Amino acid sequence: MQITDAAKKIIIEALKAEQCDGLRLHTTRSCCGKSLNFELVKTGANEKPDMINGIPVLMDDDTRQWTGTVIIDAEEEKLTLNDSASCCS
Repeated sequence: MQITDAAKKIIIEALKAEQCDGLRLHTTRSCCGKSLNFELVKTGANEKPDMINGIPVLMDDDTRQWTGTVIIDAEEEKLTLNDSASCCS
């Protein structure tokens, strides 16, 4: 997964506003197979996040493998998600 510098700015602002320090990603089933879900979280002492462009990101192994093609970007001050491997991109 990639987080662009433009997206990083928006994410950091959201983390500060919600008094969180990381993102948690997990997958659920959707019409196209899998769907990626995000939440702002406070990481636990025993959790070891992946650092992606300076953003702590927590995810299970299944989600980590699936997000290899995901790019979180920003357009007009809004986050965008691009997954070249998904039929729903």
